[in-house]
Amino acid sequence: MVTAILIHNLPEGLAVGIVSSIGFHEGLIMAIAIGVQDIPEGFAVSFPITLSDRRLSRALVVSILSGFSETLMTVLAALIAYLSHYLLPFLLALAGGAMIYVVNREIIPETYKYGNETYASIGFIIGFLVMLFLDTLF
Repeated sequence: MVTAILIHNLPEGLAVGIVSSIGFHEGLIMAIAIGVQDIPEGFAVSFPITLSDRRLSRALVVSILSGFSETLMTVLAALIAYLSHYLLPFLLALAGGAMIYVVNREIIPETYKYGNETYASIGFIIGFLVMLFLDTLF
């Protein structure tokens, strides 16, 4: 799960960096939207480590490093998009496709393990509705 979240953070950072190169206001909205859903991702990274290792410091470090991968990709994507605006549609398509692939391939199957299908489905629906709400709000 930790690896899946870390990989999932890369296209999120790509999306924030690309949108930030379009405009500060748009980038801020994208960063807030992704930041809101990064909170439960941080818990998804830190809880299994805390439960298995019983060391909060290790869970905190791994969670921070997972989020730092997103920051690194944000800076790299903003730099690439700033240099060539012709690449914007291709970079956005890459970010969206990569996010969908990682969620479909890694995260959703992991949430359905161990008999938690009902909670996973409810969480998915609530998260989807929150993102729809935020999308129409901004």
